[in-house]
Amino acid sequence: MYPRTQILVTLVALLGCQGRPAPTVPTPVAPLAAEPQVGQALAPAVPVSPSAAAAAAMAEPASPAAEPAGHAVLPAATATVTDSLYLLPAKLQDQDGKSLGLDGWKGQPTLVAMFYANCPQACPLLIQNVKAVLAAVPEPARAQVRVLLVSMEPTEDTPEVLRGVMTKHGLDAAQWRLVRADEDTVRDIAAVLGIAYKKLDDGSYNHSSLITLLDGQGKVAAREDGLRPAKDALAGVAAKLAIPAP
Repeated sequence: MYPRTQILVTLVALLGCQGRPAPTVPTPVAPLAAEPQVGQALAPAVPVSPSAAAAAAMAEPASPAAEPAGHAVLPAATATVTDSLYLLPAKLQDQDGKSLGLDGWKGQPTLVAMFYANCPQACPLLIQNVKAVLAAVPEPARAQVRVLLVSMEPTEDTPEVLRGVMTKHGLDAAQWRLVRADEDTVRDIAAVLGIAYKKLDDGSYNHSSLITLLDGQGKVAAREDGLRPAKDALAGVAAKLAIPAP
């Protein structure tokens, strides 16, 4: 009888000759990060008060862009809005210190996203992508489209800071509004839009980036990855909402 070791060597050699791949070692799976903070749920067609309990959101598949160490882009959560976003009683303050609600541009298609002013990479890219979507909307429809950016950092993003973001990115106040709200309202808005976020110890945020298009009545017409949006498709929907076909 042949020694055991010789038999094993012979079998390995035979398998190699037949072109069979060598066995691979599974790659260890990294441990899951802490769950992100998500907003609060909005019941269908019923306004939600800022004190409503936070709702758990199921994460959707996403391929977020790379961020600097310690600042990650989170996958999108499941949006809880089932009717008009304008049913949410939100008190907002814009870059000029003026008070308004989410329905400030009711009657016009509106691109809505969330950001924070000190975001190092994802939010500036998000803003540039929203600008690109607007640029892709043909005139005269483009003039009817509005943009609402909601800060997820209500303490630091004062009206003065928001004005600085407007200036830095060359945003037209006639078409863009950057707003802040209290923490409860921010969570409510994040929930209905399907945005997950988590504040880190250094004051920065891990967050998902989404662009949501609302029709004139505040209902969701389209939703795109804010870092890799299908710009032309989103612009096409916005154009149809702005100037409906006869």
